[in-house]
Amino acid sequence: MISGEHRPADINALLDESLNLAYHGARAEKPGFNITLQRDLDPNAGVIEVFPQEITRAFINLISNGFYAAQKRKAENGEVDFEPVLSAASKNLGNQVEIRIRDNGTGIPAEVTTNWARNSQRTKIACANSRMVRRTGKAASLRIGSGRR
Repeated sequence: MISGEHRPADINALLDESLNLAYHGARAEKPGFNITLQRDLDPNAGVIEVFPQEITRAFINLISNGFYAAQKRKAENGEVDFEPVLSAASKNLGNQVEIRIRDNGTGIPAEVTTNWARNSQRTKIACANSRMVRRTGKAASLRIGSGRR
């Protein structure tokens, strides 16, 4: 079910707002939570027609998963010098905008990536992307990887 209003929105503003909401939500839930946030937002990423509430929800979910993976790696491995990091980037690719959200956490287990097509988050992003393409001719790409950086 689609919620919110379909309208033009600055993709960088939505991504930045999602980072802030997810970060402050994580800090409220766990006061000792800390992670370095890195932003590399292309000023030419632009305005696209979206359901801002839906894409923000998808971004927050991906960011929160990254927070969890980075914190899990820190807790499980006890690496003294390990610093959890999450980065978000946008890039104008002409007729599409690429959004990358990366963390240095535990990575996505192989069994999850094998069944990724069944994951509801990917479905939500694919639906949001499909609506963007139909209405604006621009698409967002999502790349999913496993492993640490």
